[in-house]
Amino acid sequence: MVLNIPPQKLAVSSWCWASDFYRGQFSLFDLPGRAAAAGFESVEANDFMLPPPSFSRVTRPFYALLPHGNPELWRYRQTAIRQLKLELDSHRVRCLCWTLNTDFSRGGVAAVGRALYHRWGLTAAKTLNVPLLRIISGGQAEDEVTLSLVRRMTSFVQSAVEQLPHITVILENHWGISTDTTKHLALFTQVKEQLPSSLQHRFALCLDPANIAQADRQSAWTRMAHHAGHVHLKTAVDNEAIDLPQFLETVHNAHQGRYDGTFTIEDPSLVC
Repeated sequence: MVLNIPPQKLAVSSWCWASDFYRGQFSLFDLPGRAAAAGFESVEANDFMLPPPSFSRVTRPFYALLPHGNPELWRYRQTAIRQLKLELDSHRVRCLCWTLNTDFSRGGVAAVGRALYHRWGLTAAKTLNVPLLRIISGGQAEDEVTLSLVRRMTSFVQSAVEQLPHITVILENHWGISTDTTKHLALFTQVKEQLPSSLQHRFALCLDPANIAQADRQSAWTRMAHHAGHVHLKTAVDNEAIDLPQFLETVHNAHQGRYDGTFTIEDPSLVC
């Protein structure tokens, strides 16, 4: 499939090599080389694909003691992030987006582990000099959009864009609370409204065409596309076809016929 997207606007995701990752044959250290070999200038890096650090068999159980701590926190080491930066530079590939699997749904004791994950995630984003930082809401589909949830996400987004002046934070529809598009848009809108007006343009949606119930996809695309600052590209999910041309038309139409944001391929069939 010919996408007709300028190379500087297009990245390939580490998720394209998920099958190799789960077989122990891929980590983020391999991403720059594979992306370059496939002809890509940019990548989107999933933090859970960082390689296991030295002595992780000893240290990982201690991270599990953090109440509701992020399950990938144990993977973070600044030495690993610096090594990834060296790999990117050596292959002349840039990291367009660093992805965090955030969870803003829990308060109380969860704040300790969340704060540590956020701090290390922002440090990684700074080291890699990424223009985009992807987050998700977390929680469960049945959870409601509460004032506490909005405040927790707003605090993080504001802190991120103030600490890293070159970054835009993008909120992906990635199950959990965002399973319901109405809740997802309500959360996004309320967080954006609570940000200082000078920072609001640096918070946008990351629109994924597949993370939506099949019956609701077209309407959800239409409702979210106007707020999209970054878009994922897929042709199928769970053996269900995604009408990618229709999806792209929906995105462009929401932006007066010409969406000018960035894209990431998350489908191995589109990597050639």
